[in-house]
Amino acid sequence: MNGAAQLDPHERDQPVNQTATATGTDVERSAASALPPFPSDGTEAGSRVTLTSLPVDHYGTTVYLKALKHPDTQHAPIVIVHDVGEHADCYERTANAFYERGYSVYLFDWRGHGRSGWQLGHAPSFDSLVKDLLQVAAWARYQENGRAPIILGNGLGALLVMEFTKNYAAFCQAAILCAPCLELQPEMTRAHRMLLKLLSDISPLVRLWSPFSPRLTSHRVSLHPISREDASLSAKFPGVTAALTYELVQAIKRAETRFNEYCGSVLIICPEKDGICSYKKLKKSAALHADHKVEIVDLVNSGHGVFTDDDASRELAIKVVLGWLSKLVVGKASASESL
Repeated sequence: MNGAAQLDPHERDQPVNQTATATGTDVERSAASALPPFPSDGTEAGSRVTLTSLPVDHYGTTVYLKALKHPDTQHAPIVIVHDVGEHADCYERTANAFYERGYSVYLFDWRGHGRSGWQLGHAPSFDSLVKDLLQVAAWARYQENGRAPIILGNGLGALLVMEFTKNYAAFCQAAILCAPCLELQPEMTRAHRMLLKLLSDISPLVRLWSPFSPRLTSHRVSLHPISREDASLSAKFPGVTAALTYELVQAIKRAETRFNEYCGSVLIICPEKDGICSYKKLKKSAALHADHKVEIVDLVNSGHGVFTDDDASRELAIKVVLGWLSKLVVGKASASESL
């Protein structure tokens, strides 16, 4: 169902609700999410926050995007990409912390998450999620006078960032990968992958039985129900469909290749107590590619959801990111002065 990556502004649609009629593929004609429309292209009264409905394909699919646009900054903007099962509001405190340090911050809900897309827990392909990120990054670059964003991804959101940089490196000034899923604990067997592929082909929209589904996220997802700013909606994430689960597993399989292909500046945060991902393969790859501009930080006493779990982990991670960003700017300034 891959539509054109860029849309004419006149083709923009309002967010869909359960009464909307989808067009396009059978997948996109599936039951719409029971999420109400959100404010489009407007700014909350008396607030620094801008909400917008961003079109991402020719089937009327939109993603929810929230911007904390700093009025006076020379920094590159930061785009935050959440993990599977989460939504933008989970990163509100993190976004506010970056904003208070002078950064514009852009957050969005994945298609099939929060207030984006047609059906909760489903996206037709991993590539469609990557192209959604392209729309967000392009919009952020336009809003920030042509400055390409620094993109921060957590968990499987970090895999989205790595896949994104392969084809759209011009839209990413640098990458921050927190708890990137290059390998799961435990790893899936080949037979498990084959069964998952078969199920995704036969019944792509089915929700997987918990013991059969690979552990892609932690219990914290249930602690962050989808919620509108006016608190009129509160709904737990229903789980990921077979089709999207298979797409995510395939993305994990090729993640090491994507990591090795990217030559930009990268900060990798590895939570010490991550029960979902292993970082042995990641660190080995980084050691074999010493020419990469990679910094790896082991975050002590932290679980997989560094930016969403507890205050101590979040504050430590933010401190690490801000320190790295300050060195990144200094490094660029020094390089310019030497020319």
